Amino acid sequence: MLNLWSTPVLIAKSDTEVRERFVNYLLQEYDIFNPPTDINKINILEDKSEEVQQFVNKVIKPAFEEFLRSSLNLSLDNWKGYRLNGWLTGSGKNYSMMHHNHAGAQISSVFYLLCEDLNNGGKIVFTDPRQNANRGFDSKFLNWFAPLEITPKSGDIIVFPSYLYHFVETYQNNLRLALPVDCFLFADS
Repeated sequence: MLNLWSTPVLIAKSDTEVRERFVNYLLQEYDIFNPPTDINKINILEDKSEEVQQFVNKVIKPAFEEFLRSSLNLSLDNWKGYRLNGWLTGSGKNYSMMHHNHAGAQISSVFYLLCEDLNNGGKIVFTDPRQNANRGFDSKFLNWFAPLEITPKSGDIIVFPSYLYHFVETYQNNLRLALPVDCFLFADS
Protein backbone atom coordinates (compact mmCIF):
# COMPACT_ATOMS: atom_id res chain seq x y z
CA MET A 1 0.00 0.00 0.00
CA LEU A 2 1.20 3.51 -0.80
CA ASN A 3 0.64 6.40 1.58
CA LEU A 4 0.58 9.36 -0.82
CA TRP A 5 1.11 13.01 -0.05
CA SER A 6 2.17 12.66 3.54
CA THR A 7 3.21 15.80 5.40
CA PRO A 8 6.16 15.43 7.75
CA VAL A 9 6.01 17.19 11.12
CA LEU A 10 8.81 16.89 13.68
CA ILE A 11 7.90 17.17 17.36
CA ALA A 12 10.91 17.29 19.67
CA LYS A 13 12.27 18.83 22.89
CA SER A 14 14.96 21.48 23.26
CA ASP A 15 17.94 21.35 25.59
CA THR A 16 16.66 22.78 28.90
CA GLU A 17 19.86 24.56 29.93
CA VAL A 18 20.37 26.28 26.57
CA ARG A 19 16.68 27.26 26.41
CA GLU A 20 16.72 28.69 29.94
CA ARG A 21 19.83 30.79 29.19
CA PHE A 22 18.12 32.07 26.03
CA VAL A 23 14.87 32.88 27.87
CA ASN A 24 16.71 34.70 30.67
CA TYR A 25 18.53 36.78 28.07
CA LEU A 26 15.27 37.62 26.27
CA LEU A 27 13.58 38.62 29.52
CA GLN A 28 16.49 40.94 30.38
CA GLU A 29 17.09 42.47 26.96
CA TYR A 30 13.68 42.67 25.26
CA ASP A 31 10.23 43.97 26.11
CA ILE A 32 8.40 40.67 25.63
CA PHE A 33 5.02 42.42 25.71
CA ASN A 34 6.18 44.43 22.67
CA PRO A 35 8.54 41.87 21.15
CA PRO A 36 10.53 41.87 17.92
CA THR A 37 8.14 40.34 15.41
CA ASP A 38 7.99 39.42 11.76
CA ILE A 39 5.54 42.31 11.30
CA ASN A 40 8.20 44.90 12.06
CA LYS A 41 10.77 42.86 10.10
CA ILE A 42 13.15 42.35 13.01
CA ASN A 43 15.06 39.08 12.90
CA ILE A 44 15.89 38.30 16.52
CA LEU A 45 18.38 35.67 15.36
CA GLU A 46 20.64 38.48 14.11
CA ASP A 47 21.31 39.38 17.77
CA LYS A 48 25.01 38.46 18.18
CA SER A 49 24.81 37.70 21.90
CA GLU A 50 26.25 34.41 23.11
CA GLU A 51 22.85 33.27 24.38
CA VAL A 52 21.07 33.81 21.06
CA GLN A 53 23.84 32.30 18.96
CA GLN A 54 24.09 29.29 21.29
CA PHE A 55 20.34 28.71 20.90
CA VAL A 56 20.68 28.98 17.11
CA ASN A 57 23.61 26.54 16.96
CA LYS A 58 22.53 24.02 19.61
CA VAL A 59 18.74 24.03 19.19
CA ILE A 60 17.47 25.67 15.99
CA LYS A 61 19.93 24.33 13.42
CA PRO A 62 19.89 20.78 14.86
CA ALA A 63 16.06 20.79 14.75
CA PHE A 64 16.06 21.75 11.05
CA GLU A 65 18.81 19.19 10.38
CA GLU A 66 16.78 16.44 12.08
CA PHE A 67 13.67 17.39 10.11
CA LEU A 68 15.55 17.30 6.79
CA ARG A 69 17.37 14.09 7.66
CA SER A 70 14.26 12.22 8.79
CA SER A 71 11.96 13.43 6.00
CA LEU A 72 14.30 13.69 2.99
CA ASN A 73 17.58 12.10 4.08
CA LEU A 74 19.24 15.49 3.43
CA SER A 75 20.86 18.26 5.47
CA LEU A 76 21.20 22.04 5.28
CA ASP A 77 24.50 21.42 3.45
CA ASN A 78 22.57 20.03 0.46
CA TRP A 79 21.61 23.60 -0.50
CA LYS A 80 23.77 26.47 -1.72
CA GLY A 81 22.91 28.28 1.50
CA TYR A 82 20.10 29.15 3.86
CA ARG A 83 18.75 31.99 5.96
CA LEU A 84 16.97 31.73 9.31
CA ASN A 85 14.45 34.37 10.30
CA GLY A 86 13.03 34.34 13.84
CA TRP A 87 10.70 36.50 15.90
CA LEU A 88 8.82 36.34 19.21
CA THR A 89 5.09 35.74 19.63
CA GLY A 90 2.45 34.84 22.15
CA SER A 91 3.42 37.07 25.03
CA GLY A 92 0.14 38.36 26.35
CA LYS A 93 -3.30 37.42 27.57
CA ASN A 94 -5.81 36.58 24.82
CA TYR A 95 -3.06 35.93 22.28
CA SER A 96 -4.17 33.98 19.23
CA MET A 97 -3.10 33.67 15.63
CA MET A 98 -5.38 33.31 12.63
CA HIS A 99 -5.14 30.52 10.06
CA HIS A 100 -1.95 31.06 8.03
CA ASN A 101 1.12 29.50 6.50
CA HIS A 102 4.68 30.78 6.09
CA ALA A 103 4.82 31.62 2.39
CA GLY A 104 8.29 32.03 0.93
CA ALA A 105 10.11 29.76 3.37
CA GLN A 106 10.55 26.05 2.78
CA ILE A 107 10.63 24.89 6.41
CA SER A 108 9.11 26.57 9.45
CA SER A 109 9.18 25.87 13.15
CA VAL A 110 8.00 27.02 16.53
CA PHE A 111 10.26 26.81 19.58
CA TYR A 112 8.16 27.07 22.74
CA LEU A 113 10.23 28.95 25.29
CA LEU A 114 7.73 29.57 28.10
CA CYS A 115 4.28 28.00 28.29
CA GLU A 116 3.69 26.33 31.60
CA ASP A 117 -0.03 26.78 32.10
CA LEU A 118 -1.50 24.03 29.92
CA ASN A 119 -5.11 24.58 31.01
CA ASN A 120 -5.53 28.00 29.44
CA GLY A 121 -5.78 27.26 25.72
CA GLY A 122 -3.11 28.13 23.20
CA LYS A 123 -3.14 24.92 21.16
CA ILE A 124 -1.43 25.10 17.80
CA VAL A 125 -3.66 23.42 15.25
CA PHE A 126 -2.40 22.17 11.86
CA THR A 127 -5.01 21.57 9.19
CA ASP A 128 -5.04 19.19 6.23
CA PRO A 129 -3.13 20.90 3.39
CA ARG A 130 -5.21 19.10 0.73
CA GLN A 131 -7.94 21.66 0.29
CA ASN A 132 -11.34 20.09 -0.30
CA ALA A 133 -9.88 16.58 -0.06
CA ASN A 134 -12.69 15.55 2.28
CA ARG A 135 -15.43 16.42 -0.21
CA GLY A 136 -17.90 13.55 -0.55
CA PHE A 137 -16.61 11.52 2.41
CA ASP A 138 -18.89 10.58 5.29
CA SER A 139 -17.99 10.75 8.98
CA LYS A 140 -16.36 7.30 8.95
CA PHE A 141 -13.39 8.92 7.20
CA LEU A 142 -12.91 11.84 9.64
CA ASN A 143 -9.55 10.56 10.91
CA TRP A 144 -8.14 10.98 7.38
CA PHE A 145 -8.78 14.72 7.57
CA ALA A 146 -8.48 15.44 11.30
CA PRO A 147 -6.35 18.39 12.31
CA LEU A 148 -3.21 17.87 14.38
CA GLU A 149 -3.75 19.69 17.69
CA ILE A 150 -0.80 20.25 20.01
CA THR A 151 -0.93 21.84 23.46
CA PRO A 152 2.69 23.00 23.70
CA LYS A 153 4.86 22.89 26.79
CA SER A 154 8.06 24.78 27.53
CA GLY A 155 10.86 23.23 25.53
CA ASP A 156 8.66 21.81 22.77
CA ILE A 157 9.85 22.15 19.18
CA ILE A 158 7.61 21.73 16.15
CA VAL A 159 9.12 21.75 12.64
CA PHE A 160 6.96 21.53 9.52
CA PRO A 161 6.83 22.38 5.80
CA SER A 162 6.05 26.09 5.45
CA TYR A 163 3.02 25.43 3.23
CA LEU A 164 1.19 23.74 6.12
CA TYR A 165 -1.68 25.94 7.32
CA HIS A 166 -2.10 26.33 11.07
CA PHE A 167 -3.56 28.61 13.71
CA VAL A 168 -3.19 29.21 17.44
CA GLU A 169 -6.22 29.05 19.70
CA THR A 170 -6.66 31.88 22.19
CA TYR A 171 -4.34 31.68 25.17
CA GLN A 172 -5.93 32.86 28.44
CA ASN A 173 -2.87 33.51 30.62
CA ASN A 174 -0.52 36.47 30.95
CA LEU A 175 2.75 34.98 29.82
CA ARG A 176 3.70 32.63 27.05
CA LEU A 177 6.68 33.03 24.78
CA ALA A 178 7.29 31.29 21.47
CA LEU A 179 9.94 31.71 18.80
CA PRO A 180 8.74 30.95 15.26
CA VAL A 181 11.62 30.49 12.82
CA ASP A 182 11.47 30.26 9.04
CA CYS A 183 14.22 28.56 7.07
CA PHE A 184 14.79 29.80 3.52
CA LEU A 185 16.82 27.31 1.46
CA PHE A 186 18.78 28.62 -1.54
CA ALA A 187 18.97 26.32 -4.57
CA ASP A 188 22.04 26.09 -6.80
CA SER A 189 20.28 27.60 -9.79
